Amino acid sequence: MIARGEGSSLLARVGDAGWVQIGFWSAVSWFFYELCNFRLQNWYYILVEDEPLLRWLATFVAFGTVFPGIFWIDHWLRTRWSSSVRIPPLQLSSNHRRVLVAGGVGFFVLWVADPAHFYPLVWGGTFLILASLNHRLGIDGILRQLERGDLGPTLRLLIAGFIAGGCWEFFNFWARAKWIYTVPLFDELKLFEMPLLGFVGFPPFAVECACTYRLLVWARLCPPLGDFTQQGPPRSKIFRTVIPLLALLFSHGVYDHMQRVTVTSTTPRVQQIRAFTQSDLKWFRQQGVEHLTDLVGLGSERVWRQLEQDVEAVTVARVRDTVELYMHEGIGHQFGNQLVAAGYHSLRDLEASDAATVSERLSKSAGEGPAPRPSQVKVWFHRLGR
Repeated sequence: MIARGEGSSLLARVGDAGWVQIGFWSAVSWFFYELCNFRLQNWYYILVEDEPLLRWLATFVAFGTVFPGIFWIDHWLRTRWSSSVRIPPLQLSSNHRRVLVAGGVGFFVLWVADPAHFYPLVWGGTFLILASLNHRLGIDGILRQLERGDLGPTLRLLIAGFIAGGCWEFFNFWARAKWIYTVPLFDELKLFEMPLLGFVGFPPFAVECACTYRLLVWARLCPPLGDFTQQGPPRSKIFRTVIPLLALLFSHGVYDHMQRVTVTSTTPRVQQIRAFTQSDLKWFRQQGVEHLTDLVGLGSERVWRQLEQDVEAVTVARVRDTVELYMHEGIGHQFGNQLVAAGYHSLRDLEASDAATVSERLSKSAGEGPAPRPSQVKVWFHRLGR
């Protein structure tokens, strides 16, 4: 739509190298929030790619779409809404900046100390610090715009963030590999996977992304894009090499820890499922079935018809129960094996219990890796209608 209206797309304007830079720093920026989530525990990932290299690449590519998703929409909105929105100009001094930075630091202290109650402040704290830094460096960001009394760019970013967030949540809801939220206090009423109040966080997140990108453009680490064109003094080759390298090391370190903390299940392979017998596994090998995902969704009907022809009905029912249990809300092989060891062999067994009881039993009997958090078990029961 941008190319049709302006003659060229934003991608064409920055070129392949610029696109790689934008995607790279988009991923780095989101890895910062993944770092924060180690403390917050507000979301986790299920049924991700089980091949390590593909999972690493897919993660970076997915996180690399954050900046483009917001900035492309923001730019398109600017082509449709170019008039400014005037407000009384703000008067900001260096003392005001110090207050904003202190507020941002205070926000971080609060959510780190008590994430169950202050987790929303992670988004506001980042904005206060970055916006103040942009203003200090003379970057024409949100605070400079408000000093001129121009609210239009900020409103467009807020709207772009809301639209982008809605798109992300819509596509995530239908995906097999996805994120699931475990937000304290507001996790019952949801639209897609997101608690309704969570959508309020997307608009300020977009403003934070803009603050980050303006800083990256100023540091000459990213190409000018749309309204983000203000560059600082030339940087040495060492700077332009060392900073991205450090960012990559940081991102990989966070990614590595995510695999132990935030990623709770990969695509389950049938040989990882302890509920299957050796006869089951032999039959799967003969049919070329490697993953449980081969037994759900499109194309799985043929496998089930063949299974019904080859084995007794009771075996078919047992296999079906196992698949439903391990695939339910991305339980996966690790938690699924723990459930089976604790005596839960089907979703019916779960329905006959409750989240608190299951959490307690798994915490006492978990032998294959850490037990699921109570908030995750609660998600399983929520989708069972309990």
